[in-house]
Amino acid sequence: MNAGFNRAVVLLACSAMLTVTTACTTVTRHSPPAAGLQQLPLAPSDTVTVLLKSGEQRAITVTQLAPDRLLGVDEGSRQPVELAAADIASVDLKRVDGVRTGLLVLAVVLVAALAATASAAKSLADGIGKAGSAAAGGL
Repeated sequence: MNAGFNRAVVLLACSAMLTVTTACTTVTRHSPPAAGLQQLPLAPSDTVTVLLKSGEQRAITVTQLAPDRLLGVDEGSRQPVELAAADIASVDLKRVDGVRTGLLVLAVVLVAALAATASAAKSLADGIGKAGSAAAGGL
């Protein structure tokens, strides 16, 4: 197979994977509202990064939101944690867009299939050309 073609396919695959891993995720930063933490767009089982006013960051899976505290499980230690709203500077919520992820994965699969088809067609054409040359030379 052609080395330039192989490099192009690898570069395309790497670019597609980089796009898939970054384009499908949205991170939004929220400050604790005065009306209480329950006003945040969070739900149980969301994984968030909490920046405390002390400067410490904690990765937490939310189990419950109360007006004055966030309850969850620390991602590192797997221990229950309770953070007071007064101690929270911001909450980063990361969400994955399932539709965009599905479309990008489909696009990557289609590009890979097209590359494989083109490669197979080129190999077949090269093989037929060599067989035809050999047959013509033997006459």
